[in-house]
Amino acid sequence: MSDDDLLASTTPTSFTVSLPAGLCVSRYDVFLYTHTTARLSYQAVPVLVQVSLWHKGGIAGGAPAAHADGVLRGAREYVDQVAMRVRDANR
Repeated sequence: MSDDDLLASTTPTSFTVSLPAGLCVSRYDVFLYTHTTARLSYQAVPVLVQVSLWHKGGIAGGAPAAHADGVLRGAREYVDQVAMRVRDANR
């Protein structure tokens, strides 16, 4: 990676709640990272570091058959928000 790359990352974490009818619940997060150089107090030369520019997380729940669609829809909405912010900033 170079020091001018942007990286969007999604991190799904799922767990299942045991109820008589069955229910899936997932926590998901979307991050936007970039890289820059920073001088550390214990380092003689600057080093490349990862910096979080934006983060948003959500929770989706529902019947097992439709659960994955809800997680993907929520994460996609957040990725679209990040893309719109980057696009607007570059105008």
